[in-house]
Amino acid sequence: EILNPIASRLDAWGGHRFAAGFSVSRNNWDGVALYLEKSLAAVEVEEPLLDALERLPGDITLKEWKELQLLGPFGNGNPSPLFYAPADGAWGLLPLGKTGRHVQIEMDGSRILAFDGEKLREWFDKARGILYRPRIDTWRGVERLQYLVEYIVV
Repeated sequence: EILNPIASRLDAWGGHRFAAGFSVSRNNWDGVALYLEKSLAAVEVEEPLLDALERLPGDITLKEWKELQLLGPFGNGNPSPLFYAPADGAWGLLPLGKTGRHVQIEMDGSRILAFDGEKLREWFDKARGILYRPRIDTWRGVERLQYLVEYIVV
């Protein structure tokens, strides 16, 4: 919908509900860029309603997560399961890596990764909980569950 009005200025374009791509000549770029900035700034993004199961990370076994993977493939229309862990004041934030840009949330004996989590530190302080997804991490041939923060619940 956004590209239709400028189709004549594009060399090629296409897409679907979740993505679009286009080619444009240098001569048309300034006008196309200005149009896109204005059009995209006016788009109202509606946050989706999310479903999650309340379960602490340590309560999910590798075997259970592998069984849940049988419900896949996950993607649009079939999202990967989300889990909710309440804050309950029982978590700590630990810096991860050399710069501390990423953090680990220590909760009930488990650690949940928050990429770019340092930027979100103030939100973690206000959080009622987090939504996270497990994933299987394999290192040196050993599989284990790793947990990734998807959303902070405030």
